[in-house]
Amino acid sequence: MLLIILGTSFFSAVTLFMVTPFLTIYLASSGLMTLEQAGLIVGISFWIKRGGGLFGGMAADRFGRHGIMIAALAIRIPGYVLLAYGTTFFSLLLGSALVSTGSAFYLPAAKSALTMVTPVNSRIRVFALRTAAVNTGAAIGPLVGTLLLSYSSKLLFLAAAGGFVLITLVNAGLRFPDVRRASEGSLRLAVAVARAPHMLGLMVFGALFFLVYIQTETIVPVLVKDAGRTDVLGLLFGVWAVVVVIAQIIVSRFLLSIPRQVSVLLGFTAFVLGFSLLHVAGKVPHVPFVVGLFAAISLFSVAEVILELRLDYDASLVPVERVGTSFGLVNMACGLGGLMGSSLGSFAYPRLDSSGWPISSVWLLMAVLSAAAVPILRGCRPPPLDTNTGEQN
Repeated sequence: MLLIILGTSFFSAVTLFMVTPFLTIYLASSGLMTLEQAGLIVGISFWIKRGGGLFGGMAADRFGRHGIMIAALAIRIPGYVLLAYGTTFFSLLLGSALVSTGSAFYLPAAKSALTMVTPVNSRIRVFALRTAAVNTGAAIGPLVGTLLLSYSSKLLFLAAAGGFVLITLVNAGLRFPDVRRASEGSLRLAVAVARAPHMLGLMVFGALFFLVYIQTETIVPVLVKDAGRTDVLGLLFGVWAVVVVIAQIIVSRFLLSIPRQVSVLLGFTAFVLGFSLLHVAGKVPHVPFVVGLFAAISLFSVAEVILELRLDYDASLVPVERVGTSFGLVNMACGLGGLMGSSLGSFAYPRLDSSGWPISSVWLLMAVLSAAAVPILRGCRPPPLDTNTGEQN
C-alpha cells in the first residue's frame, strides 16, 4: 500500500506540475482575462484544493479512504479537458475547480491511510517520503510541461488528463485494511476535531504559511516572465524540487529533536530571506537576477520542507479515526491563506513597484508578513505532547 500511494503521489505530481508553473501565464496571456482574473482563478482553485480538504477528510474518516481516493483521482480528468477547450472565464474556472477538488479529496484520504499503518515515531519519515515523491515528480513535471507547451497548450492539458486516467486505474486495484471509521456524523465529527484546544493554532499556522507560500506559484512565474527569462522557468521549478528532496532527507532526521517554536522560526526566516532576495535581485550590484532568483527558490524550498513536515506531524496527533478530518481542517485554513495571499499578491505586484511607499514591492510586503508570523504563532496553543517522548516538541 505504501509503495502504491508513494507512486501515485509521484505520478500525480508529474502530471500536476506539467501545468501548475504555467497556469497563471497561460490564463493571463490567453486574451480571455486580466492578470487579476487569472490570479483570482488560481487563488480560488488553491482555496478549493486546501479548503475542500475538510470535506475530503470527513468523507475519508466517515466512509472509508479507498473509495474517496479513487473518486478524487477520477474527477480531475474532466477538469483538465475543460482547461484544454474552455474559452470563457467561467469554463476555465470550472476546469481549475474540478482539478482542485480532486486534490482536496485525495490528500487527506491518502495521509489518513498512511497514518493508519504507520507508528507515531515513524510518521515524520513517512510524510517525508511522500513529500519527496511529490517533489521528485514536481522536478520532472515542469520539464515535460515546457516540452508539451512548445507544441500546444491543448496537448499539455490533454496529456495531464490522460495521466490521471492511468493513475485512477492503477489505484482501483489498491487493497488495504480500511477500518476504524468515525462513528459520528460528518458535522459532529468536524465540530469534535475543531474543538481540540490546539486545532486553532494549527489552522493559524497553516493560513500564515500558505499566505506567503502561494506567491511562489502565482507571482514568481509572472516575475520571471516580466524579466524576459521564461527560458529558466522549467529549470527553476526543477531546482526547487531537487532542493526539497535533499532537504527532506536532512530535515526529517532532526525536526522532532528541536523545539517546535525553533522549527517555526527557521521556516519563516527562510521565507523572509528569500523574499528579500527577490526584492533586490537584478537591482543591486553583485546580485544578478537569475542568481537571486535561484537562491530565493532554494530558501523557499527549505522553508516549505520545515513548515510542511511540522504541520503534517502536528495534525496527525489525534485518534486515527479522526486524522482525515484533522488534515481537512488544516487544509481548509491553508486554502484560506492561499486565497488571501494570491489575491493580495496579484493586486500588489503591479502597484507597489510604482509606488513611493516604504514597502516598495510585493516581495518586501511578503517578507514583512513572514516575519510577523513568528510572534503570532508563539501566542497559539501548541499541539499535544509527543506520545513517544512525553515532551512538547
